[in-house]
Amino acid sequence: MNETDNRLSGSAKLFLSEFFEQRTSLINQLESGTISKRYYLEQCHDYFEKRGITPFKPQASTFEEGLVNYQYHNTYAKFYKMMIDESYTAAYAELKAFEKKMDDHYLQKDRATQEMLELVDYINVEAYYLEMRSERLSGKLFEIVFTDRPMAILHSMDVRIQRKLKMQGCFLESPKRSLIDDYVNTKY
Repeated sequence: MNETDNRLSGSAKLFLSEFFEQRTSLINQLESGTISKRYYLEQCHDYFEKRGITPFKPQASTFEEGLVNYQYHNTYAKFYKMMIDESYTAAYAELKAFEKKMDDHYLQKDRATQEMLELVDYINVEAYYLEMRSERLSGKLFEIVFTDRPMAILHSMDVRIQRKLKMQGCFLESPKRSLIDDYVNTKY
């Protein structure tokens, strides 16, 4: 968190330190097979809920803040997707409300992604389509890797982000296997 050290107060630094410690712990447990993708998402959601954490607004001023925003919106988008998939008795209006919240969080996640790309000026960034088991996601979902930050692996289907990555020379044309293939190819 070296870029953050000069821009944030002590409490903000402490928050980011604790957040990334928790995030790293969950990622390590997920990668080792100790927890499932669903449990990982539930733990991320609970972490935000129990602490009353909200995204940095109006936008992130550091890469680390951007990653918090990304994680927050990705977690809540997937949470509302689970609510839609598991709400067998919900009224149509309730399902539409979940869908609207899901879509809004995916939009905000992509905004956080764009902010992080701009904060690093597209340096040490590589992106590519993913080899997917899902036909629905194949040729749409792409991975963004910050090569100097091994725990920063993002995903998007946003064509504006993809277009900008191509313009910056960061988008590879050939699909690749995800660095976190088990995660992206597992349903929750």
